[in-house]
Amino acid sequence: MCILLWIIGEINYYIVYIYIQWLHLLTTGSGRAAYNQLSEGTWSLNEVVNGDYVLSHVLVSNDTDRPFMVIIGQSLYTNSTAARIGAENEINTLILADIPFAEFKFIGTLIIQTNNGYSNVVKSRILSTADGSDYIDLIGELITRGGVSAAVVTHDNLSGVYLATTGITYGHIDDQTQTIYGSKTFNSTITTPATITTISTANVSNPPTDTELDSVLGEPGTVGSGYMKIINDNGDGNNVYLCVSDGTNWWYTTMSKAT
Repeated sequence: MCILLWIIGEINYYIVYIYIQWLHLLTTGSGRAAYNQLSEGTWSLNEVVNGDYVLSHVLVSNDTDRPFMVIIGQSLYTNSTAARIGAENEINTLILADIPFAEFKFIGTLIIQTNNGYSNVVKSRILSTADGSDYIDLIGELITRGGVSAAVVTHDNLSGVYLATTGITYGHIDDQTQTIYGSKTFNSTITTPATITTISTANVSNPPTDTELDSVLGEPGTVGSGYMKIINDNGDGNNVYLCVSDGTNWWYTTMSKAT
């Protein structure tokens, strides 16, 4: 016998079901494999889309009568590549806080494809892993009730990660607009966007007017304080200006040609 576990409703509570013939999955709907879906705070069992994939996570507990159990996968995968990657990642995000056993150890994860064309009673098959195995081996992983493994395989599964800002000793940067604090030393060339590293060859007056700089470089409030750019007037090399924004106004200085 095997215990199958999944969450239902709005509380993280696992329903226990004894299933004898097919130990690694549940079916629902028209008879294809089911997955445990969280939608707007509510958990339910839903049928996997025809031809898609779901995972089954196998563990052993301290229940001496029925030690082996399977947690129904909590994500849906549309192709085999995504399922294989998901088999490495989903185990780190499982909701395990209210699992009804004092002690447990994960053994492995099965990749299941379900399809109406399969002739068995659960319309499903076990898919091989990227290395050709029948399951993802989890014996060596440390996975707690928090659902986080000691061997986290994606950055998205990390906790306690903060943007690099004032007061944060160890932070990271991403694609959001942010200000980086503290003195930084770079030993290699810094590559910055073309908007601030290229030289403009716009045709401006001598000297350039505020209206012209707004048009060519953007409003000071938009580009921000500390933005700098060089204008080579009309690209002819006769008049070159270094322009700096303080966030409110444009400042410029006429540069002198070396002789």
